[in-house]
Amino acid sequence: MKAARIIAFSLIAAQAGLIGLFSSSYGLPLAAVVLSFLALAQPPVSDTRREVRVFLGLLVAALFLLSWRIGLFDRIRTSGFLESSFTYAMANLFLFLQALTLMTSRELPPLFLLWATAALANAGNIYADSVQTAVYEAVVIAFVAGWALALGFQVRSLPAPATGRAVRAAVLAVCLIGVAYLTSLSGQLVIQNRHRLDELFRAISLPYALPSAPGFSKSGEIGTISRLKFFRGANRVALRVFSDTPPGHLRGMAFEQYSRTGWQEARRERTPLFPEAPALRGASRTIFVLREAAADGWAQLQVWPAPEIEEGIFAPLDAAIGEFPVHMLERDSNGILDSGELVGGVDYTVFSPVTYQGQRAASVRWPPPFPAHLALPDHLDPRIVSLSRDIAGNARTAQEKIARVVDYLRSACTYRLFRRGRMFGTDTLSFFLFESREGHCEHFATAAAILLRVVGVPTRYVTGFLVSEQHPAGYWVARNRDAHAWVEAWDPDAGWVTVDPTPPEGIPQVTQMTGLAALLDRVKLSLQKFAATARVEGAAGIARMAGRAAVDLARFLMSDLPAAVACRVGFLLVLFLLLVRYHRRTLSAAAGDPHMKALRALLGTMDWRMRLRGLVRGPAETLREFAARISSEMEPSDEARSAASWYADYAACRYSGHLLAGHVEHLKKTMPRIQMRLASNGRRRRRGG
Repeated sequence: MKAARIIAFSLIAAQAGLIGLFSSSYGLPLAAVVLSFLALAQPPVSDTRREVRVFLGLLVAALFLLSWRIGLFDRIRTSGFLESSFTYAMANLFLFLQALTLMTSRELPPLFLLWATAALANAGNIYADSVQTAVYEAVVIAFVAGWALALGFQVRSLPAPATGRAVRAAVLAVCLIGVAYLTSLSGQLVIQNRHRLDELFRAISLPYALPSAPGFSKSGEIGTISRLKFFRGANRVALRVFSDTPPGHLRGMAFEQYSRTGWQEARRERTPLFPEAPALRGASRTIFVLREAAADGWAQLQVWPAPEIEEGIFAPLDAAIGEFPVHMLERDSNGILDSGELVGGVDYTVFSPVTYQGQRAASVRWPPPFPAHLALPDHLDPRIVSLSRDIAGNARTAQEKIARVVDYLRSACTYRLFRRGRMFGTDTLSFFLFESREGHCEHFATAAAILLRVVGVPTRYVTGFLVSEQHPAGYWVARNRDAHAWVEAWDPDAGWVTVDPTPPEGIPQVTQMTGLAALLDRVKLSLQKFAATARVEGAAGIARMAGRAAVDLARFLMSDLPAAVACRVGFLLVLFLLLVRYHRRTLSAAAGDPHMKALRALLGTMDWRMRLRGLVRGPAETLREFAARISSEMEPSDEARSAASWYADYAACRYSGHLLAGHVEHLKKTMPRIQMRLASNGRRRRRGG
């Protein structure tokens, strides 16, 4: 028994070392080793009760899950391909459950093997190099051998069976071979399906990592967009946009400086913009000229951000005029707009120049690029430089270079929202281009920006929303899952142009919202409009909005939209049910209602008389059941028999299906005698008392 516990402690120590090595965090694994050593030095005299062990296990699990939920493990430097602190938390949880088992049990239960296997599975959830692979395989082999020894020591302590030693050895050998084969087979299946398992694991473990809410981050760290898509609720609506055409790319942030892990803004002053004129919608809104542009007409986009989005202004690249509920805007050199006065949930409108043919005009006066748009990171991987020059080849114009880079990335790399993780210390871009060749929009945009800079094309990394889902009412919707990253490149002939190298499977396609979801979203937008109008325009705006809402509702109900049809059908159904109910009540009043009223009055009087005798009819008690209870609980007498008979006669009359005046008269004739008997009996009882 002691030998088995020593082996179990050794296995815990090996797992702890593995977890610490792969996570670069040794505090929790060391604590588990210390607890296990204390349990080994002072083993329990007897097994702790099962209820206590279950409670302690659940308590430990709750503490670890709560710690992960509130973000205590977010700073752990994991190198797993899941790039998640959840695997670190789970590995340590199962490690502590093993230590808890040693502290509360004299023998090693089967759950100990389950906890150890789960700890190893989470610790090994990495994309390892050759050294890490060798270490992990050695620990796994030691784990299997150690567990076999521990099991052998426990078996030796049992009474010897009648079966011969040779037979038992043969059975054990077959079992070991079977386990080895199944282990090898399961390992191959895991390797073949690692990406599916990765996505399944995230779907199970991470949906509650952050509250489900619309949002947008101003961070340029790679992984920000993917976390927004998954952690904050992919289907939560972030923007609603009124536009005659698909809004497409709406930029919220732009970055120039790239490091090994992401993008940063260059430190520079922002240019204040002051209003040119009051807007037509009232003094609370003003018009700003964002940049000079010549146009034959204007494409209008009215943006309604979700109330939770209180930072950032989302607009197309070529937006030249804006109407905002603020008195001052700020614009950086990349054309990104912001204002400290902007309130979440309040709309704004931007205008982009178009030609008579309806196309966006190229006459916008773009600010030229500056050196930061060509800057390359320090210690750039030489392979990236060679790759960029090979891709560009003999291309001379910026347009040709852009097309070749986009074609290469879409053909050589695969879109995957959750890719396998890079090894600690590896450059994100190099790992994407030369190792994994898979990633999401942030990886594709980063690669395109750097590859184009190498061959002399100025670029900037842009994040925002790609809006392509249309509501039946005509407006467009952007959800968290539509958060996107792309590139803006400088073309001397066309100015700044949008470049999106992400493959089609990673780009939201034009879709239409339908059914109940469309109706609910329309209601949410109406409530948001009401709140925004009350906040910005006051009572006058509310009155104006109420009149407009009545007209819009009438138009909506008369339209052929699926949601409108559903509303009309529901309205007609409710009207039909009300008419049926009214018709039934009318028939009842015209036909049997007088007799029914008289019958109910008699029942009420009789029930009151019975209460004087201490008998109360229950809410769920039938008339016949109450009659039987009267006979059983009252002293045998003519009064009891008369009362029980009256209730039985009442039930027969009430539910005969044909209520006649004679029924009511019969109950009236028998009622006074019973009342007098019961009343007089009640008076006699009171006198006697």
